[in-house]
Amino acid sequence: MNKSKLRQAFDQYVSAYNADDPKIRLKIDHSCRVAEIASRIACAVEGADTDFAWAIGQLHDIGRFEQVKRYHTFVDAESVDHAGFGADLLFHDGLLQNLCPSLPARQQHLMELAIRYHSAYRIPSGLTPEEKMYCDIIRDADKVDIFRVLTETPFNQIYDVPMEALRTSAVSEEVKDCFRNRTAVLREKRKTPIDKLVGHICLTFELVYPVSRKIAREQGCVDRLLAFRSDNPDTDAWFAYMRDNIHLGGGVTEMTELEKLWAGLEYNMWDPELRSMKTGAILGCEKLNSISGLDTEGKEAAIRELFGKVGEHPTVLPDFHCDCGKNISVGDNFFANYNVTILDRGPVTIGDNALIGPGTVITSVGHPLSPKGRQEHLSYMKPVTIGDNFWSGSNVSILPGVTIGNNVVVAAGAVVRTDVPDNCVVAGVPARIVKELENDLE
Repeated sequence: MNKSKLRQAFDQYVSAYNADDPKIRLKIDHSCRVAEIASRIACAVEGADTDFAWAIGQLHDIGRFEQVKRYHTFVDAESVDHAGFGADLLFHDGLLQNLCPSLPARQQHLMELAIRYHSAYRIPSGLTPEEKMYCDIIRDADKVDIFRVLTETPFNQIYDVPMEALRTSAVSEEVKDCFRNRTAVLREKRKTPIDKLVGHICLTFELVYPVSRKIAREQGCVDRLLAFRSDNPDTDAWFAYMRDNIHLGGGVTEMTELEKLWAGLEYNMWDPELRSMKTGAILGCEKLNSISGLDTEGKEAAIRELFGKVGEHPTVLPDFHCDCGKNISVGDNFFANYNVTILDRGPVTIGDNALIGPGTVITSVGHPLSPKGRQEHLSYMKPVTIGDNFWSGSNVSILPGVTIGNNVVVAAGAVVRTDVPDNCVVAGVPARIVKELENDLE
């Protein structure tokens, strides 16, 4: 899964729509955030492919853009089911071939189900565990970012009703029952303007994964929705009741340090489970570094044993070091020169034909600026993604959360702390673009 190429194709597709329209801009931003949240959730779900989950998130709302173009509304009840519409555009009308042409048939099937049912009240029964997993991941990610959208966009715009109507209306008993029963609210049960807000709050009960609930709680957006003050005394009292009874944790036990890591939260780096993973990586690196350079088959076998995903013809020279190993994904013709370190507490994804210069450090882990936080052994994780045809000179540092495009050269000694677009040379501390490059591969 080439995330950089898919994101470029997505950007090109949505450029045909008016990004100056706040509604279009909102959906573009929402799609990108859902992709990142889906990837984070997938990291904490056994058997899930984080890059594939990201791709589903990036495309989950693709039907929204054509929906507003054709019907001049985002309201499904007044136009078309946007989820099914998007799935039809992708998988029946051929749009997927423009956006992600190399997706295998099995993943196409999983993606179609996840997109088609991401906004349904319930997913169909009879799905396989893998089908259900990806449906649940994208549905959770979508809900988590919906909470954020609701706090950043005026309610009267979201619900297309005057604020006075929201502040004075009463919550219907059917909607109250949904909250009491901790279920989502069907569209037909929403009778009053304020029912719509309560219905969105009830989406918290539908979050499947503990990490999703944790992200939502840390995000704080649900609390801000619950802080709504009504001019209707009964509604105001009902919101107070919801604040006392929301229990966003859902009764789930406290997250492990590993779950905190994958949720993008601060975690204790000395946690026994995490230390065990690091010990395994140390042993794996010692094994790789001890193999003779003449034993090419043994070297490659050790690389494949240590890394999570490896393309064809990998080369890693000694001494190589990493934090986990299994979070490293590299494409074809990967070459790491002497003394390369990849701190892969989180995903580090590198495309085809990468040349990693000697002494380069790529890190997905950082520590708080607070002295107290460091004394408490706190760390945080942000994934690193590097595109195809990458070359770093010697002693380069690539910091957490950075995304680097295709055909990028990083000059020796540079410190890359922000994203880098395709086809350029960056240099310096911090790294800045010093030269644009022609893509002579096209």
